[in-house]
Amino acid sequence: MISIVSNDSGGAEILSSLVKKKPNNYNFILTGPAKKIFKKKIGKFINKNNFQILNTSKLVICGTGWQSNLEKKAIKYCLLNNIKVVAYLDHWINYKERFLLNNKYYFPNEIWVGDKYAKKIAKKELKKQNIKLKLNPYFQDLKKIFSSKINRRLISKKKNILYLSEPIKNHVKKNSSKKTYYNEYNCLDFFLKNINKICKKWSLK
Repeated sequence: MISIVSNDSGGAEILSSLVKKKPNNYNFILTGPAKKIFKKKIGKFINKNNFQILNTSKLVICGTGWQSNLEKKAIKYCLLNNIKVVAYLDHWINYKERFLLNNKYYFPNEIWVGDKYAKKIAKKELKKQNIKLKLNPYFQDLKKIFSSKINRRLISKKKNILYLSEPIKNHVKKNSSKKTYYNEYNCLDFFLKNINKICKKWSLK
C-alpha cells in the first residue's frame, strides 16, 4: 500500500499524474486544492482524514506545499513511526522552509526533484539530505497535451509573453516583519509599468 498526502496545487498535479501513470493500491489524505485536482485526473477515490492510515503503508509520498502544514505533519508522523516517507519538491525556491514545522525541521527519507536545476538547488540548500532525480510525470502529461493540440499556424513572428505568478500574499505577509513585501499584486504592477521595455505595442489575449 502506498499513501499520498497533498494539499497545494503544484504537488497535487505531480502526484496525481504519478498515481495515474502507476496503478497501485493507494491511500489518499488530501485537503484544499488537491482534492479537486485528484478527482479530475483519476476519478473517484476514498479520501482519509487520519494519519493512522499511514501505518498500513510501505511508502508515503507527500507534496511540499506552503499553504498548509498537512505534508509537514505527515512527514513528522512517518519519521516518528518508522514509515518510509518521500517528499516531491514541485518548485525551485524556499526548500528548507517546506520542511519547517514549529521551528523544527523534519526531512523525509528521500526528497524527489523533477529536473537537474531543482536537483542542483536542493543539493546546495539541503546538503545532508537524500536527493533523487525523478522525471516529473505532470510535465510529461503537459508535453503530450501541447504537442498534440498545438496549431502551428498560430506561430508567428510576433512576440508572445507568458506571465506566471502564484498567490503568496497571505503567506509572505504572515512571515514578514517588513511593512512592504513582495507579493503577486505589486509584482504584476511592476511588470505592467515596465512592459514597454520589452515591446512598445502589446495587447492582452
